[in-house]
Amino acid sequence: MAKKAFKPDVEPDIGLQIAPMVNLMFVLLAAFTVAAGEKIVENELGVQVPTNSEKVKTEQKVLNPPVNILIYKDGSVSFNKNPIGEPEDTELASLKDRLKRLVEVDSDQSVVIRPDPDAKHQRVIDVLNACTYAKVKKLSFGG
Repeated sequence: MAKKAFKPDVEPDIGLQIAPMVNLMFVLLAAFTVAAGEKIVENELGVQVPTNSEKVKTEQKVLNPPVNILIYKDGSVSFNKNPIGEPEDTELASLKDRLKRLVEVDSDQSVVIRPDPDAKHQRVIDVLNACTYAKVKKLSFGG
């Protein structure tokens, strides 16, 4: 006769399992650590609100409009709609002198370069070189 394996009718009490709870605690700890690392820190901008004296200065600056330098398709250049450079003049000496005098009078003089869409890029660089020579600080491009 074959021996039968012993099987108790009642299963033993396993008790409270600690390992799954510890694993859960480590997962929660890792999740909170990652969430705390992504906290966005807000910084304060150093903006000063203008006072009355600065308002007067701003109003005086408005009286000095920006200089418009137009670059035409053929390469000619104009200073506030007055011709100042021919297409073959790569140095643009008269433009340099005029810009330099303006910057000496007002160091915050703004200049807007308005090239024709079909103007050559080298001509735009020539005008930028003239602005660099004159030490123009406020330079922008317009359409």
